[in-house]
Amino acid sequence: MSGSPVVPELPLVFSGVVQTGQQRGRQLGFPTANIGVAGPAAASLPRGVFAARVRGAGTEDRWAVVNIGHRPTFDAGALSAEVHLLDFTGNLYGQVLEVELLVFLRGEKRFAEVGGLIAQVALDVEMTRNYIHNKVVNNAMEV
Repeated sequence: MSGSPVVPELPLVFSGVVQTGQQRGRQLGFPTANIGVAGPAAASLPRGVFAARVRGAGTEDRWAVVNIGHRPTFDAGALSAEVHLLDFTGNLYGQVLEVELLVFLRGEKRFAEVGGLIAQVALDVEMTRNYIHNKVVNNAMEV
């Protein structure tokens, strides 16, 4: 992908049903809830990787790393929203999740090797955890 990504106005909220994917995130060590995005709503979603808060599926709010794009490293197929919930294990298939994109981390990128993608996603998770930590520390200081 060429050029600089367009950084969207945040926060931005969207929701959708968790669908069965190719299990690739799980194979890479970062399982994802794949949310179906299509039609006019999909056209308005920004592309890239984000730190996010996720609600739904009968669970408490959770932090996540979200990729919205076309998976250029693997197949550059249809637009998808892949949600990696931090510190979560469980089955969310068929459930509706509400995703609140909070911080733009980076644009979508094609990696020559899967190892590069794994390293980058680990960094995305670390940046999200740093955002969470800073948010908690700053909120505690304001009280």
